[in-house]
Amino acid sequence: MSAKKGPSIDENVQLNLVPMVDIMFLLLLFFMLGADMGHRELEDVKLPEADVSSVKEDTTPDERTTVNVYHETRGAKCQVYEALQKAGGTSSQICRDMAHWKVGIRGIDYPLDGVTKSAGPNSDGLSMKEKLFMEAESNRPDPNNKTLSERRLQIRGDEAGPYGVVQRVMNTCAEVGIYKIEIGAATKAPE
Repeated sequence: MSAKKGPSIDENVQLNLVPMVDIMFLLLLFFMLGADMGHRELEDVKLPEADVSSVKEDTTPDERTTVNVYHETRGAKCQVYEALQKAGGTSSQICRDMAHWKVGIRGIDYPLDGVTKSAGPNSDGLSMKEKLFMEAESNRPDPNNKTLSERRLQIRGDEAGPYGVVQRVMNTCAEVGIYKIEIGAATKAPE
């Protein structure tokens, strides 16, 4: 017995690329929105311009903690800071009222003294020192040695701020064992 063969059908098989394009657009949208949400914790900081700076490619952004030192403009108005912003920034005008300066870590404001607990609607109830200690704990090479951490930290200080504010953050980092500190700066515009 021979098997009965049906009529030969020549099918032209092609890939339908329309769903793949739709999926690619959805993935692109997902990653764009995800990247945007990652930068929401960065407060509005106008970085000082540096004569010489180096740009490092950050391949692992999760291993670096960003600390923002910025001027609080939502509360009481600061005439010195407003004049500075209108004038375009001059080094002779610096708001020296420490109550106007805030330290932001991961979107939460901490008092400058390092010991007072954070307060407000998005507070975590920790002090700046406790928060930085938790950040340091996540990257200690030797859990028994509390004086050294491999955690990288970047401080982004406003150009109109007194250096003492950034210095307080650096001193608190030293107290908790964070010594890998980078200072954020803007590159000078070409003349």
